[in-house]
Amino acid sequence: MRICSRTQKIISHISLFFSCKGLILFLIFIHSSSLFSQSLQLQYDFRHSMDPQNNKSNFPSLFFELFKLVDYGSFFVKTQADFFGDHHNIGQFYMQISRDFKFWDPLFFLHIEYSGGVGVAEGTSYGYYVGNAYLFGSNYAFQWGNDWQSISLCYRYSLLNRPSHDAQVTAYWSKHLLEDRFTFAGSFVLFTQNRDRGDDLTKNLTGKKVFFWGQPQIWINVTDNFFVGSQITLYYHIYSYSENLLVYPALAMKYQF
Repeated sequence: MRICSRTQKIISHISLFFSCKGLILFLIFIHSSSLFSQSLQLQYDFRHSMDPQNNKSNFPSLFFELFKLVDYGSFFVKTQADFFGDHHNIGQFYMQISRDFKFWDPLFFLHIEYSGGVGVAEGTSYGYYVGNAYLFGSNYAFQWGNDWQSISLCYRYSLLNRPSHDAQVTAYWSKHLLEDRFTFAGSFVLFTQNRDRGDDLTKNLTGKKVFFWGQPQIWINVTDNFFVGSQITLYYHIYSYSENLLVYPALAMKYQF
């Protein structure tokens, strides 16, 4: 029991160090770069039209993504603001920060990541957390034709009322088609988590639950920097307690600079 208690204290101190919405990670990771790209996306989500029972309205979302090659690896940051609040105020904000390290020739990287956010329950004044998650593992980069893709396998520590220790698989892809006129891109995340989250609602549950989230995208390259297209967001056990896979389409435009 002493070992478990000591381990829990160490993890708690690490979690505290990496909190403050990932600001410390952000300051540590950014430095000189040989490749840099960033994009701003505006999407309009039609989830109310598809699933009115679970969604009060359709809404716009604003995404910012930054990818940077740095010494011995890469750095990635993503933010997402969903404007489903009253008068189209921000109803949820999510942030993800990751860093890959490699000091050797093989294509495996060490991977560390933080994600979390806050929100307001739709149609109410009640706030909630998108719980902090801290990941450590390995990322593998590979080619699909001339385009680079990546997949990672990580240990995931979810800072719930009852912390959860799990595995997570994440994949990112981007494929240029028809002489770069179209781009097929996106990501998916698959992980497990305790059914018992440490609250009254779940305290009698046992075992693990599987979660899945994905965002496949198709883009038409209007110019070298401007794109229009569509994204489909896939949820399983993340957005609701439904046992069904939820499929929500959105129209989108993106400016890359």
